Amino acid sequence: MAIVLGDSIVFYLDGVKATLQMDCSLNYTADMIETTNKDSSNVKSFLPGDTSWTMSGSSQLDWADTPNAADIFADISAGTPVAVDMGYITTGKVYGGAGYFTSFSIEGPFNGVGSVAFEIQGTGALDEGTTT
Repeated sequence: MAIVLGDSIVFYLDGVKATLQMDCSLNYTADMIETTNKDSSNVKSFLPGDTSWTMSGSSQLDWADTPNAADIFADISAGTPVAVDMGYITTGKVYGGAGYFTSFSIEGPFNGVGSVAFEIQGTGALDEGTTT
């Protein structure tokens, strides 16, 4: 068994690896439809329903890099869909799809490095594939 270091999991926006990344996260969930009824003998039962996904992350702030806070702000303001992928750089295995930025924040700590954090709501299917 090989442990994967978090440094090897990266975020791509419109096919370009985001620079100065500090962290990234993918959340894929399935709604559960309760099918419990009076004949269930006090035991709940469920069926899987719709799925949804989100991505989030943060990077050190550099206004010259792409994507940067201004790019994210423009995408949120215009309601522009973006192509996003997250995956393992060693093998190229990624999960991704289309999504919309739902939030971003800029942090400027005293005696620290400025950063920008973001959240993306996926729309449509989350696909499994590879990138080069």
